[in-house]
Amino acid sequence: MFQHSKLLSLILAGFAFYFAMPLDSQNYPIIDYTDVILNQKFVPNHIFDVVEQMPVFPGGNDSLLSFVSKNLKWPNTDADVQGKVIVRFVVNTNGSISDIMVIRSLELHFDNEAIRVIKKLPKFIPGKQNGKAVNCWYILPIAFKLE
Repeated sequence: MFQHSKLLSLILAGFAFYFAMPLDSQNYPIIDYTDVILNQKFVPNHIFDVVEQMPVFPGGNDSLLSFVSKNLKWPNTDADVQGKVIVRFVVNTNGSISDIMVIRSLELHFDNEAIRVIKKLPKFIPGKQNGKAVNCWYILPIAFKLE
């Protein structure tokens, strides 16, 4: 009997909590995720898609494009292909690069060349949220064109 009364009080407490929450126009509870998103209290290693201050390559975008073009080599392949490889990677809180992945493939040799160049990138200036450095996704398209 004691177990049942304990369970009943927990259920009633849950209902009281639910009904005490503010509701939107469709009677769904409004849940404030501000602490989770902005202060990262519950997700310390979260990888953000967008932050207040996005990661920056040292010297800016022009330097990034220059670095990529200087280090990019045409792959040794018989494939008669031109186009873009789109690469996504994480800029960590210390500016290092990790979790490199091709999200739009061109051809295996071109994909591998794009990954090779990304691995050579120097440290970025990390992205910031609420003044704190955070992990952030970065997407970089790399064009392979014959001129």
